[in-house]
Amino acid sequence: MTRSKPQRRTGAGARINADNIWVYRVIVILVVAAGLSGVIMSWSGQLYVAAWFELPPEFSWTVPVAFDIPIATLALSSLAMKSRGREGTAFWFTVLAIVFTVMSSAANFLYVSSHSHLADYQAWTGAVGKAAAPFITLVMSEVLGALVTRPAGERGLLAKRTAELKAVKTELAKLKRTPKAAPTALPLQRGIARVGGEQFDVEASPSNFDRAGVSA
Repeated sequence: MTRSKPQRRTGAGARINADNIWVYRVIVILVVAAGLSGVIMSWSGQLYVAAWFELPPEFSWTVPVAFDIPIATLALSSLAMKSRGREGTAFWFTVLAIVFTVMSSAANFLYVSSHSHLADYQAWTGAVGKAAAPFITLVMSEVLGALVTRPAGERGLLAKRTAELKAVKTELAKLKRTPKAAPTALPLQRGIARVGGEQFDVEASPSNFDRAGVSA
């Protein structure tokens, strides 16, 4: 009798399906957190540049709102237009989102360089890192939009399947409402049944005469 070798345990059974609602929720939270961090990083640079616009100090907050908020707005709107099948509008929304991102990035780079004068590698690191903040917002907006929007082809397929299911339900409802036809009663006839050599008068359906040994 040979003994079978014990199977080695692997991690295959412990793997999870990443395409589930809890993983999706965690991803959305992380994406939103990263996008907001990019806006916060860029905010101070925009406030500094607001002084160059000759705005009153109480209205300096309008500059970051006007430059950073449209980045997320246009990126999400672009994906929404794609899901509707409006590729031309989606393209121009994407172009505008990139334009606002470049403008905001330039403002942040100038903010850091005006203070540090890019004298050493630390100043360059700070300037490049702060200039990257608007791009973080743009990328995270694209990721968020890709997660929450449904492609146009998938929406059409879902609508088709829904219409087919509705048609089937309608037909089933019609069948339930249709009254069943009552069985047609056959006329009874009199006959003679022979049991044990004796004869009896019976009244039965003609179709049962042969099966019961009844003669009309």
